[in-house]
Amino acid sequence: SDTAGSAGSSYTDSSVSASGSSSSGSTAASSGSGSAVAAYACQFVGNPYVWGGTSLTNGCDCSGFVQSVYAHFGISLSRTTYTQANEGVAVSYSDMQPGDVINYGFHTAI
Repeated sequence: SDTAGSAGSSYTDSSVSASGSSSSGSTAASSGSGSAVAAYACQFVGNPYVWGGTSLTNGCDCSGFVQSVYAHFGISLSRTTYTQANEGVAVSYSDMQPGDVINYGFHTAI
């Protein structure tokens, strides 16, 4: 499907808009643009992968990366891929913007 959805008992493909509401009620629009989120995230590409990690400089996993990048902009996201897939506002793949969170398989990304 080309429309994002939320995860049920297994993970599904979904995308969460950077300008949509997060669990804290903040929005990327009020805290920084999606492009700013993406640009900030790109600074840490190539840093170590650490399962369960949340440090952008010392190592993190995919959900820790997403959580930590958004925390920099004052947006609170949960810790795991599964719970992040259920947060925010679903958008169609054709409407995705820089900074949106994408969930697929057992992975989450910006």
